[in-house]
Amino acid sequence: MARYPSEILILGAGELGTAIAQAFASYRDANPSKVLRLTILRSGVRRNDSTSSELSTMDVKLVHMDIVGTTIEVLASTFSNYDTVISCLGFASGPALQMKIAEAAVQSTVKCFVPWQWGVDYDTIGRGSAMPLFDIQVDVRDLLRSKLGQNGSSISDTGPSRRWIIISTGIFQSFIVLESYGVVVPSDTGTKKVRALGSWETLTAVTRVEDIAQAAVAAVCVHPETKGIIKIAGQNISYEELAEVISRVTGKEVEKEMWGLDDLKKEQEQEPNDVMRRYRVIFGGGKGVAWTREETWTAVQNMMGVEEWLRKYWIYE
Repeated sequence: MARYPSEILILGAGELGTAIAQAFASYRDANPSKVLRLTILRSGVRRNDSTSSELSTMDVKLVHMDIVGTTIEVLASTFSNYDTVISCLGFASGPALQMKIAEAAVQSTVKCFVPWQWGVDYDTIGRGSAMPLFDIQVDVRDLLRSKLGQNGSSISDTGPSRRWIIISTGIFQSFIVLESYGVVVPSDTGTKKVRALGSWETLTAVTRVEDIAQAAVAAVCVHPETKGIIKIAGQNISYEELAEVISRVTGKEVEKEMWGLDDLKKEQEQEPNDVMRRYRVIFGGGKGVAWTREETWTAVQNMMGVEEWLRKYWIYE
């Protein structure tokens, strides 16, 4: 039987971690009959800032730990104080951290684990891609399947079943217009230039952070039977559609430029340590970066599409 969580630990107080904490706090406030205690574990030294104040007003407990320097055994012991652990610590903390957190979760008694897999379908992309860090994400999936069940859950000899949930989201809404990503950039004529990665028909799943947070609440609390891999998307958008959206939002014609996959690969080979060039090869390949309506988890409705998000949040010149 699915178990409703009462103690939730969120790893990381960045954009996603804070949004997830807000979503769980709102759900708790709207359901006062349910006991739900929220804690954010912030990696690094203790500091007082706007995030700390914001979490305090939401009645979210903030604790600090050097996660990178802490042993797996100590992490596992910490995780065991909670029934749900949600990781919002990405690759900025180092490539080894993802497996370390997953191993600690497996060794702990936590009943529900949501790893940092907010992104593409790493199984479909597979090992040996343009992004070596993605190999680690496949390793995390293999570990969870081997230790906690192929389909997302296992039965413990000493207590309730344990489950893992991976939420594939595509890229964050803000990322697709990030100038350093290179897809939407200023043009020489004062308008915007939209570059297609791979082809104009290539699709990319795009989801805003707040909708990702709502999906986490739905998977963990609203539908506690959820397990394994689920896929969500505010929109699966092609680069042709993106160019049309940018034109409507700015009220100007956009310049269009094609970056074919072969060109993207050559560009990446010239600067092998450039992470953005690696990302462009991945998304230009169109493999594992978008999903069909039939593959999409529909428990969260009315997610925000790209045009709505741009009109509400995008600041451009």
